Amino acid sequence: ALPAELPPHLAVDLPPRGIEADQDLVGAEHEGDELGVGDARPPQDPAAPVLPRRQAPALLEPGTGAVVLGAGGAARAVVHALTRQGLKVLVLNRTPARARALARRFGCQWGGLEAREAARLPGGPTLVVQTTSVGLKGAGDPLPDYTFLPGQLVYDLVYGSGPTPFLARARAASCRTIDGLAMLQAQAEAQFRLFTGGEPPGGGLGRDSLRILGA
Repeated sequence: ALPAELPPHLAVDLPPRGIEADQDLVGAEHEGDELGVGDARPPQDPAAPVLPRRQAPALLEPGTGAVVLGAGGAARAVVHALTRQGLKVLVLNRTPARARALARRFGCQWGGLEAREAARLPGGPTLVVQTTSVGLKGAGDPLPDYTFLPGQLVYDLVYGSGPTPFLARARAASCRTIDGLAMLQAQAEAQFRLFTGGEPPGGGLGRDSLRILGA
């Protein structure tokens, strides 16, 4: 049976245009996106489940250029978090109309899923986030003709037993990379704080314990 009252750490008053407003923007559903990037997060760090600060603190500074590949539920959550941090986001999708719809929702640029479109941001993007399911089974590259720039941060939300072809190509180009386990880890830690009111044991949940979910 459900408890009659919520534990003290869950019984909080939501600020105006708080979680409900975020859900309106991000969407209550993820259109069947198997990556399941949600919007569960501590309110003080809106981007935590998307791009953990401890792995890329400087890349969340306002004005940073970011390219997001995809326009589904996962992309919607990523664009929402990054635009809230003041990043300049370019949304690319193989169906340009879907990229345009998502970009207009958050005031971003948009284009088709082509290498020349990804180069539109002045100076090139500092951050590239791959949110599509390409690479989920260990094969495929959503943007095979794109030339990565050394020092870029490339983040692929797909997680598995090894890097996707997209992420492997970025590593070979001397980019900093993050795989989808970082997202899964950050979401799990945020959920632990939400439901327990405390910090995860040992200061965080280990990647090894989460990796089996992507095997």
